[in-house]
Amino acid sequence: MSTREFCSTVSDAFVGINPHLKPHIDEFKKRLDWRKLSFEQQYEGLVAGPLRVLNRRAILTIDALDECEDRIELIETLCDKQSSVPLLRTLITGRPEADIKQWVMKVDGIRRASFRELEGHNQDVENYIQFRLKDEVSDIQHRVIRHADGLFIWARIACDLLRQAPDING
Repeated sequence: MSTREFCSTVSDAFVGINPHLKPHIDEFKKRLDWRKLSFEQQYEGLVAGPLRVLNRRAILTIDALDECEDRIELIETLCDKQSSVPLLRTLITGRPEADIKQWVMKVDGIRRASFRELEGHNQDVENYIQFRLKDEVSDIQHRVIRHADGLFIWARIACDLLRQAPDING
């Protein structure tokens, strides 16, 4: 939810996969003030620097960017540092909120894709809705499918609410 522990969490995860990163990360952590450094400085010392020194390929996955408090600082740092760590690929997921969409459109080299683009027509969500609302008028099913836009959580909540309603066809 916050960038405060992001860099140390990522570096710990990378060390779990490749222990050769640990000495470089430990060297940075010898600084007594490392936790008080800016996000960009922590990212350089705990993530980008060690990966660059070892010249290792890595994939960083960040899920639910839209839930991060300091997301603009996070994505701007990742973007600024990307060229200095060419073997690092970053996959970011999140809801397409206005600030995220605006940032993605203004930065070169970032590919934005929706669930529909990645998976095509989301048959799983549609099947789920049709199964849950099988006793309802097909117009209701189609409206729920359209509004769900491939999101299971939205589909589940909508189906639950509709099934609890006294008469959704009336």
